[in-house]
Amino acid sequence: MNANELAEAMEIRASIRRKATSRKSVTEGANDRLADQLEQAATMLRQQQAEIEALKQSKSDGNNKVNTEPVAWMQSKTTELPDGCECMQSVSFFKANDNDIPLYTHPAKDLTDEEV
Repeated sequence: MNANELAEAMEIRASIRRKATSRKSVTEGANDRLADQLEQAATMLRQQQAEIEALKQSKSDGNNKVNTEPVAWMQSKTTELPDGCECMQSVSFFKANDNDIPLYTHPAKDLTDEEV
């Protein structure tokens, strides 16, 4: 059974629950929380399956997209230390100043052999 088949079975079960006239929630016209949850889970399964298929397709097409957002920022702070060092750097997950340097999970651009 795959995700779409499971989603279909869940929706069928939710439909059966909603139609069962012997159930108190049906006779009183109240919401059936379990049926609602079954339908929500079925929808989520279908969405996740579609996303998985799209990712598989993009990977097989060679369209691996690279995240262009920085994952962290390097912050330079000029400080005079006893050993004569005048510069310290720290890393943060947010940009604190305009001169912070972005850090990425990939090279910013492809380098030629000469550039390397």
